[in-house]
Amino acid sequence: MTKIQYPRYIILGLLGIKPMSGYDIKKWVDVSFRYFWDIGYGQIYPTLKTLESEGLVTMKNDQAEGGPVRNLYTITAKGKTELDTWLLAPEKKEYEILLKIYFGNALPPDIMKEKVREFQKKRERELAEIEKTDSYLAGLPDSMTAKPFLRSVGSCGTMTYKAQIAWAEETLTMLETIKGAGPRKTASRKGSAEGA
Repeated sequence: MTKIQYPRYIILGLLGIKPMSGYDIKKWVDVSFRYFWDIGYGQIYPTLKTLESEGLVTMKNDQAEGGPVRNLYTITAKGKTELDTWLLAPEKKEYEILLKIYFGNALPPDIMKEKVREFQKKRERELAEIEKTDSYLAGLPDSMTAKPFLRSVGSCGTMTYKAQIAWAEETLTMLETIKGAGPRKTASRKGSAEGA
């Protein structure tokens, strides 16, 4: 099985929002991803070079008035196609759904809804298992000194999964409101490689 190279998709996804320099990408990563996904700064520049060599991004020198020259990267039509292929594929990791929601404007809302529903169903199954375990633990004698600690860990799982199920509901409602919105047009992939 081929290992998914998440940094390449995060970078392609960010460049799908707008052209950026490596420094811009570092700032986005720091603000947006560090809470739920690990991507090291040391991965950004080598990944950009690889993406450029594969024709998935282009690079040009850019200089704001009075500012330093910087390398500005733009996703190409080929890069958009690769990004879309990953977005459509089934999720392989626990919170990969969050990455895909982050770049969800690139896909039709119905496809994103399908993915969120799958995540929600999985969490509902896991919540039922935790509640079953807690029911068993609740029946243990109160004299067992480990009992409150065991139940405390289960309580964390219960609260976490309930919150994630609520998040899924909220996200599905949001996706309903943008039903009329569309993804990038397929035709745009055949045109200029510039822009997102």
